[in-house]
Amino acid sequence: MRAIAHRGNLDGPCAEENKPDHVLAAIAEGFEVEVDAWFSHGHLALGHDGPQYGTSQQFLNAHRDSLFVHCKNREALSRLMWTGVRIFWHENDAYTLSNYGDLFINPKAELATAGILLMPELSAHPQNEIVKCMGVCTDFPLKWRDL
Repeated sequence: MRAIAHRGNLDGPCAEENKPDHVLAAIAEGFEVEVDAWFSHGHLALGHDGPQYGTSQQFLNAHRDSLFVHCKNREALSRLMWTGVRIFWHENDAYTLSNYGDLFINPKAELATAGILLMPELSAHPQNEIVKCMGVCTDFPLKWRDL
């Protein structure tokens, strides 16, 4: 099962979420990482509720094989769409596709074996059903890595 580190977290939410060094530490541990990206005032930045940590197209390109970039505003979506970086957009959708064809599943939606369940810790689905999915995107990837 794929265990994707949500915002770079390995063992629960923390204040370092989306910080480039935090993301790189999760990649160094062998995880793919979901990050939140914004494009604002002519610059790319990472951060959940708004642009917090300046980043660059070079950073995203250098780690493109390990990143799932959640575009948080229209400008980020437009800016990153054709760069080769794996991106997606969602709000409250049951299912979302990335530009690479990755299927993301809302924790409240029905499971799909070809999908990646977002935040299984928020899901009512039992673990023995979740592990039938292709993967999870979670704040606790260490827990899911070997399942």
